[in-house]
Amino acid sequence: MLAQYLRAIEAGSLGIVVAGTYAGLDKVAEAQHDLESGHRPGKRVVVLATA
Repeated sequence: MLAQYLRAIEAGSLGIVVAGTYAGLDKVAEAQHDLESGHRPGKRVVVLATA
C-alpha cells in the first residue's frame, strides 16, 4: 500500500497538503500544538538534521 502512495506522489496524481515544517526535535511540541489547534488543515513535518 505504501508503494502505491509513493508512486501516486511521484506521478503527481496525489497531493499532500503540508501545513507547516518544523526544524528539529525541539519544535515537536509546537508542531503538536499547531495540529491540535485545527486552524490549518494538513500534515506537520518535523525535519531532522543529518550527520
